[in-house]
Amino acid sequence: TAEVLYPSTGQETAPEVNFTFEGETGKNPDEEDNTFYQRLKSMKEPLEAQNIPDNFGNVSPEMTLVLHLAWVACGYIIWQNSTEDTWYKMVKIQTVKQVQRNDDFIELDYTILLHNIASQFHGIHDSTNSIFTFHLNTSTAIQTFSVPAFQEGKKS
Repeated sequence: TAEVLYPSTGQETAPEVNFTFEGETGKNPDEEDNTFYQRLKSMKEPLEAQNIPDNFGNVSPEMTLVLHLAWVACGYIIWQNSTEDTWYKMVKIQTVKQVQRNDDFIELDYTILLHNIASQFHGIHDSTNSIFTFHLNTSTAIQTFSVPAFQEGKKS
């Protein structure tokens, strides 16, 4: 469960979020993270994918953790840009590309389609770009992000 407290109108601060979690997070999240990390580090060609999930809502097993990282990045973007009058939801990953690095970090450059459910009657969609850095021994980080102004009638 979560409680989201929005700042007063005119304040430029993110909402305060309090949450509790019950249940299992996975069979062995550390093992899953390590397997995912090693798979990405050992790939001969950098990861490139698009349209996750596909138009029927399907996600291939090898893209599941890529989608989970996008949810984390998107959650941060939504948290930073939400107001009482918005209700953002991640629709899909339009593109994801692994950025080559000379260190042990994994860097994924996402273009994510967001939908503002509060304005769904206007058919408004928006894309956001985020660069997500992942390493097993440190916390994950979103290096940069942008949420361009919504455009009337832009549809996926």
